[in-house]
Amino acid sequence: MSNYGVIINGRIIQDKIWRKLWKTKTAHRIKLIVWKCIHEDNSTRMKLSLHNTSIQTQCAICHQSEETMEHLLFNCRHAWRVWKMFDINIEEVQRRGISVSEWMESWFQNNNGAIGEKILYTMMLCVWIIWKGRCDVVFQGVSLNSFTSMHKIQYHLQSHFHDNNASTHNIKTHRTSHWKLPMHDILKLNVDASYDYDTNQSGIGIVIRSHTGKCEGIKGSYADGILSPEMSECMAVREALICAKDKQFQRIHIEADAKLVIQSITGDILLIQWENKTLLKEIIHLSSSFLHCSFSYIGRDNNRVADAVAKTVRGTTTNLDLINNFPEELCNRLASDNNLANN
Repeated sequence: MSNYGVIINGRIIQDKIWRKLWKTKTAHRIKLIVWKCIHEDNSTRMKLSLHNTSIQTQCAICHQSEETMEHLLFNCRHAWRVWKMFDINIEEVQRRGISVSEWMESWFQNNNGAIGEKILYTMMLCVWIIWKGRCDVVFQGVSLNSFTSMHKIQYHLQSHFHDNNASTHNIKTHRTSHWKLPMHDILKLNVDASYDYDTNQSGIGIVIRSHTGKCEGIKGSYADGILSPEMSECMAVREALICAKDKQFQRIHIEADAKLVIQSITGDILLIQWENKTLLKEIIHLSSSFLHCSFSYIGRDNNRVADAVAKTVRGTTTNLDLINNFPEELCNRLASDNNLANN
């Protein structure tokens, strides 16, 4: 293959840069925003104004300067705060006086030093969230909050590295669970989703247990074409509510390890991406169908059975709907949770 790719603003971008970018284990949409930045192909207001002089050129977020990618990522106060929260030395980037394109190209160069996978993915994710935030301001009229952006980035980081370190086909041994029994007359539905960035495939796991610890059913749903892990988590909560409604449960409690999703359901602040707002509205509407319906966040280690079901259905691309005769591995996990919860 040729050592050279395209010429951008007088610079030759070598093919190896593109190969390294597309080989990163991230969602396609995150790769695409970085690809556009290196290509200097983002639809900022300054760029659009070259073709339509009626377009306002001020930054949609801070209204302080003309909206270029250099301003949006290096100088806008919102982006500055986001970078600071993740200890990215944006002042050094500014001091070097380089463009966004040059900076991102350097991420994939051999002479750039050892950029770890987590740092690289964090920077790519920050760029994506900052740009998405700008688009939300322009097209949705939202107000940005740097801490909300930080939580979104942390959510994706946790999901990304948790899924990459876990098996997609096998149920493995985890640390001790601290799963707790539900209250009397409440059925607890533990919910989890497993998402594959490379294939956009998702698995949903739902485990239903009573206050005695007895498992009343296990449901697993496979889906493809899912856009993000957050969408998968929202779908998992919605699926749990639909399942409970179909079974005519009246008093339920849903536990999930999707922190931002649960906080968006139970709080007054929307922490999830705007494209998942419709799913959130469905969840809230469905929750009103029960005499009692509550939600809580738990750590991943306390959601082991639902996690195992989600990974199994994603890996096998099949659905599960079990009332009894559970697989041995799941029986062992259920028994372990139950024993620890009763001690």
